[in-house]
Amino acid sequence: MASRRHRKRITTDTTTTLINKSTAGVSDLGDIGRIVITNIDSLPAVGIEVFIEDAFVADATNAGNRKYYFIKGIDIPVGVALVLDNKDFALKYNSRIYCLRIKTNHASDGTDPSINVTIE
Repeated sequence: MASRRHRKRITTDTTTTLINKSTAGVSDLGDIGRIVITNIDSLPAVGIEVFIEDAFVADATNAGNRKYYFIKGIDIPVGVALVLDNKDFALKYNSRIYCLRIKTNHASDGTDPSINVTIE
């Protein structure tokens, strides 16, 4: 399980890198215990995609990069937390090759989303 806790607040409709790929070596293989995504907006549901993406073509999200999804096309209602843990999911990946990213889609009312993401 990951020894560090990462927290991010996302308030724009965008793709955000949660964990950059590592150049530190084999000991830094991504082994995530859980990811908690909480919709803290006051009104709408927010669309979420969580994926790993290689950064060989570009450091930013790029159509030429390979993406492998943990979840895609999930709407999280306001006040709800989605928990992805490795009891039910394989949340391991090679962090020397892949970045862990999240894409937020417009909230159901067309405004920017407001979510908290915690990775343990």
